[in-house]
Amino acid sequence: MRLTGKLENNISFWKLISLLAFLSFSACGNPPNSVNLERTNDEYKTCIEYILAADDSLGKMRNHACEEFSLSKTIEDYTASLRALDWNACPIEFTSSFEAHIKAWENMTPVTNNYDSLRGEMHDLFDIIAVSSDSTLFNERLDHIWSTWDSIMIIKDRVLPEEMKK
Repeated sequence: MRLTGKLENNISFWKLISLLAFLSFSACGNPPNSVNLERTNDEYKTCIEYILAADDSLGKMRNHACEEFSLSKTIEDYTASLRALDWNACPIEFTSSFEAHIKAWENMTPVTNNYDSLRGEMHDLFDIIAVSSDSTLFNERLDHIWSTWDSIMIIKDRVLPEEMKK
């Protein structure tokens, strides 16, 4: 029996999440808030590239997962997937900044819980909430997400060579 449409996309999404989690756990990684030993610059660069590439992929999935799931469930899955990545070789400053970013996303869920039945592409849903009765709190939390992302990018720019900053 062949699955079609939304159910097939849903299963593919979770297969990818499961694969990322498996690869991360099999690499014996540590969550972003764990102790990190000193590493070489090459290890730092490799880890930062890995985390940013994984975040890019997870972010693309997150943006469309809320077409099927609630925003809060989508955010919970996104942040859990980020935490499951192998952070072991990343600079402590980078992991701390990313942990703040993850927490900023998690702090959005008390607002998105009020929109449990809303479905669509994440940015479209955010546009709706941005003008809702929850707009003040929502926009504060969204600004904090962007602020923590800016901190991550500052650290990336300090650590990665020029050709990798694209």
